[in-house]
Amino acid sequence: MSTEGMSRGSTARALSAVREDRGEVQRRLDRLRAELVEMETEVLALSRLLETVAIDPERLLRDTASKRVDGAEDVEYLSIRDLARRIPYAEQTIRNLMTGGVFRLGEHYIKPRSRIMFRWSKVRDWLDRQNNSV
Repeated sequence: MSTEGMSRGSTARALSAVREDRGEVQRRLDRLRAELVEMETEVLALSRLLETVAIDPERLLRDTASKRVDGAEDVEYLSIRDLARRIPYAEQTIRNLMTGGVFRLGEHYIKPRSRIMFRWSKVRDWLDRQNNSV
């Protein structure tokens, strides 16, 4: 056997090994890309969650707490969001209390210009009754 034949055989084996290594590297690269996509998706979801939980100072400036409704200077009205910050109930629970008839239109809340505004004094009285009955 000539030395030329040996070098061809070893070159072929070396090329085969390089191809296998490239295949392994490509598979690993594909796995890492898939993991990166999953992590980016998770980061986006967590960012959205943080936006809903974090207090935005600009949003606080636009809050409707203590805003008066036309013709009712002596009564404090609150939006559902503002009310949820003052009482131990979430916004959805407050909505459920409305649909369930616990909070009544005209008594506990009004709807000027299609916006729900709660009378703080009436809700506070309701909370006091709940605490006293326990």
